[in-house]
Amino acid sequence: MKRLLLICIMFILYFIIINYKIANAFIEKIDLRLADDELAIIFLNSDHYQSILLKDNDMTNLLALNIKSSKDLKKNVDKFLETKLDYIFLANNSKLDLDCGEKDILHNNFTMNNYTIRQLDNIIELTTNNYNLCIYDVGDNDNILDCDFVYFMNMDYQLEITEKLKAIFYEKNISNQFKENTYIKWIDNYELGSEAYNILKLSNSSYDIITIPIQN
Repeated sequence: MKRLLLICIMFILYFIIINYKIANAFIEKIDLRLADDELAIIFLNSDHYQSILLKDNDMTNLLALNIKSSKDLKKNVDKFLETKLDYIFLANNSKLDLDCGEKDILHNNFTMNNYTIRQLDNIIELTTNNYNLCIYDVGDNDNILDCDFVYFMNMDYQLEITEKLKAIFYEKNISNQFKENTYIKWIDNYELGSEAYNILKLSNSSYDIITIPIQN
């Protein structure tokens, strides 16, 4: 009887350990294996926030675009961190409780090792040596003709685009007509959300876009 009880206890412990390992496998760090000239632009979006994580081999910074609540944001940011965030750039006066080296409101140009961030009215432009990402919100400035990539936070009308545009990123608030126009011009489309990490990797000579499903 004691032997049977011991076997049952060992089986239960084994089952608990296996499930613990499986659960923790889904929250392990994500290693993007970046080259020295690469910058990873990681879109982190949910119903509670819109943000972009900027990661290279020297720094990891967060561009906080629209933060209603930082619920789950820390968990997603931590998957790409070795220690803590170096900088947080706030697009507005949103309160964000995340540990970082420095925090500032985005009202000037910020130049980092591999990129520059500047605000042009309702468009935030992130520029590397050979590419630029435009982060578009509703406003007077509708010039995205020089953008290689565009992230549409919001859109209220049709914007002029050219074949120079390589890919667009958006949530569900974008018109079907505009999407069809991008398909005609062979522009890649990526819908953002809380189900996957969409990552734009930029190097000096090329770019890549990868999608990693989020395991809840």
